[in-house]
Amino acid sequence: MDRNQTLPHNSDLLISCQFNEIDQFLSYVKPYMDTDAVQLEAGSLQINSHFFLMDGIAIGRYGSSRKLFEKFCLPGGSTLVSFTPPKEGVGAICCGFDAPPDHVGILHSDMEYSSLLPAGFDIVEVTVSNSLLAEYGLTSGKRWQATKIPEQAAFPLPDRRAVRFRNMLYNLFSNQLMLECVQKDRGLTRCFREWVIEESCAMLTKCLSADEPGLRIKQKSRHDLFQETIKLIDANLCESISTGQLAARLHTSPRIVQYAFKENLGMTPLQYILTRKLHAARTSINNDSSTGRVIVSDIAMLYNISHFGRFSTQYKKMFGESPSTTAKRTVS
Repeated sequence: MDRNQTLPHNSDLLISCQFNEIDQFLSYVKPYMDTDAVQLEAGSLQINSHFFLMDGIAIGRYGSSRKLFEKFCLPGGSTLVSFTPPKEGVGAICCGFDAPPDHVGILHSDMEYSSLLPAGFDIVEVTVSNSLLAEYGLTSGKRWQATKIPEQAAFPLPDRRAVRFRNMLYNLFSNQLMLECVQKDRGLTRCFREWVIEESCAMLTKCLSADEPGLRIKQKSRHDLFQETIKLIDANLCESISTGQLAARLHTSPRIVQYAFKENLGMTPLQYILTRKLHAARTSINNDSSTGRVIVSDIAMLYNISHFGRFSTQYKKMFGESPSTTAKRTVS
């Protein structure tokens, strides 16, 4: 993953988009964050994404109608502050840890992260350049360094001020008039930017100065094995892969690999492999169709899917259309 991307400077930009394709979403976020995502549930997909970019900071809110698994790396020289919704909100799993409601997490640009995001999840995030955080004395000290350990990077929202800040960020993207005013009025934009920085840093200062370190959430067992297996699968998508082969490569047993996937992803290794191959095939069909030359059966064989009829059925179940329909739609 590219760790050299940076936040935009000297620009104020509001972007609101809706996506029905994972590839569309990934292309959209690529300039701002290096990420890879897989739709884990069959059916029509809808991802809503809103970002407000200002000098050195970015505020985002996004959610999906389907369960997603994503891996991502933040822009260089930045820190992401991620809020979980109130108790009635839908939770997520980040790096093998359950994300409790009414919490804030700190994610760093020099690390890779993974998240399992349930259907209906709704996340608000603030990305701040490290130079701005350094002005508040936040990027030095043992407590800050400790947040690079995921189990010490999650904190309960420390006070009512922090809860109000989180709620206002959620509401921001639901108020079109407010968004337009903040974007069009340069003076209001500057004030809003300063308010976001001030509130973020005040909240982080309180979290880092608490008597106890970040919330020690118990990581799901075998998460490291799960991560290694994911990397192995992604590197061998064009091969025929079995759970036994994965286990042998990782010097463990098939049953333990099964447990690791069930606990961290809610599905078996073979289900994930099939899902990953379907996504890869869809990407290849879209890419080849753009040149006007696509043979769907060849693409299925490329990913070692030998039974074309079964592939077509599984593809249609996942994406709501047959592979040939995808090819024709892309060409047209």
